[in-house]
Amino acid sequence: MDNSFERSIFVPRAVQMLTVCVPKLVLNRYIANPEIYEGLVLNSDQSHSKPSAPLFDILLNSWEKLKSGSLRDFAPVLSDNLLRNITETCATHVHHQNSKKAKRIAQAKELIEEHLGDPELSVEKLAEMMEVSSRYLRALFSQSEKISHYILRRRLEDCARLLADGRYHDLSITAIAFKRGFNSMAHFSRAFKKVYEATPRDYRKHNVTSQEQEPSAPQEKEPSAL
Repeated sequence: MDNSFERSIFVPRAVQMLTVCVPKLVLNRYIANPEIYEGLVLNSDQSHSKPSAPLFDILLNSWEKLKSGSLRDFAPVLSDNLLRNITETCATHVHHQNSKKAKRIAQAKELIEEHLGDPELSVEKLAEMMEVSSRYLRALFSQSEKISHYILRRRLEDCARLLADGRYHDLSITAIAFKRGFNSMAHFSRAFKKVYEATPRDYRKHNVTSQEQEPSAPQEKEPSAL
């Protein structure tokens, strides 16, 4: 697509796939980080933003004239328009996918909060509620915190909040743990101490507050998996 490079293109009578080779230096003029689009596959309904103007029509409709050399002076303009269209299409697709991903993550977190006290809550059960695969759900959280770690962290945070809230002083530690989905006190105690560097009993003793005050924040450590 650059006049300083030799290039050739073959367009069969029925086009199923069109391969365009572009030097990286040229591509970088349009896309700052082309690596983010590696392996990107657009569905037919996402391949362009304007149904009336398919992505490669600008090239295919001019191919005979380009081949004959009658559009030689316009080749740089056609190349520029094509690469701009490709860039815009890919960016729009990625933005759409990121928005969709953000909505799915928000949905998952909302369901986790609603079922935090359910001891049966797991990645598989959450995926079933969302009608997606557990593999897809794990992939949603793969760039930050594992979803199983997130569930455990939210349970521990809520337990810490209840332990430090004076209004729940008469509620036993076991009751609080079971209230937030733990069905093993040994597991709860180990996980709690790993994050808060204190046993649940000691944490309650040194952090109990009135309802107007906030409990102390935990150390930023990743809890063990469920």
